Amino acid sequence: MSVLRHALVLAGTALVTWWLLFVAPAPALVHAEPDAQSPPLRARLQPTAEPAPPEAEQEPVVESAVEPASEPTETGPTETGPAETELAEAMPEEVQTAEAEAPAPEPVPAAELGSRSGSEEAERLEAKEEPASDRATTDELARDADLLRKAEEELGGAEVALGFATTLISEPEQQLAIARAFGEEIVLVPKAALAANSGATSFRLRPARSKRKETLEGLPDLEHSRQHRDLFAYDLARLPAEIRELRRSVIRRDEVFLFAAMIPASEWAIVIGRRREALEAAAVSESEIERYVLRYQPTQGGGFDFLVEELHLASGEKLHRPFHSQH
Repeated sequence: MSVLRHALVLAGTALVTWWLLFVAPAPALVHAEPDAQSPPLRARLQPTAEPAPPEAEQEPVVESAVEPASEPTETGPTETGPAETELAEAMPEEVQTAEAEAPAPEPVPAAELGSRSGSEEAERLEAKEEPASDRATTDELARDADLLRKAEEELGGAEVALGFATTLISEPEQQLAIARAFGEEIVLVPKAALAANSGATSFRLRPARSKRKETLEGLPDLEHSRQHRDLFAYDLARLPAEIRELRRSVIRRDEVFLFAAMIPASEWAIVIGRRREALEAAAVSESEIERYVLRYQPTQGGGFDFLVEELHLASGEKLHRPFHSQH
């Protein structure tokens, strides 16, 4: 009997297990039915990187054939076709940003367009700062009796120290042209010529009269031409050929007492006239000035004028052109 009982129990257990596994439905489970409104599975996937721009989903549209844009109408501008819109939307964001941020071409300077050169522009600005109509001409200053008297005093008289408180700036290549324009004499005086009755010779070049070098017995007349431009202060290689040839009249530099362009009173009168204009513009007195700095400025016709570039005050202050009132 015990064996039969155990057999019935095993048979019943097997029957219940079979029914649970293969016959009875699983609780809370339903059969999967396809949903026609559900988007495809790839749209539900979460990307592991940054989300792609919405335009990337239009790739299938981009690859399709491009439809021509609609024809323009007589009453309005041409409309953009849908394919062109899709192409623009499908462009990578970086490309669209680069096109949007592309800098506009920079304007070409006027000088490069040929309307005005740099030198002409500088001359125009200088003319604006100092209108020619408000300034006396160089010829007027050179003939002014008061300025000529003052020039004689500064060059060889009681005020000679004031004359040497003026610095004139010019380029080496300009020396011959300046001497010709103002009637200067370029002299080279050896030290040996300083001794009385030495028999030594000096040399002179007067470009306004001749291109030939002159030989002088003893010293040239320096009494009334004490202001000069020291030609040793310039690069010898840049001086005009006539002046370099004059320099070769002596063997060594230390043998020379004076190698300079001697300034006549008529030229110095122009210097004084321009100094006075600068003093008036800066509203300072002559007694306040320690040094004037002027530059030769070429003018039309081969002439020269002067521009006062700096006023050095006794207080240590330096005033630069264009000058403005200090009081």
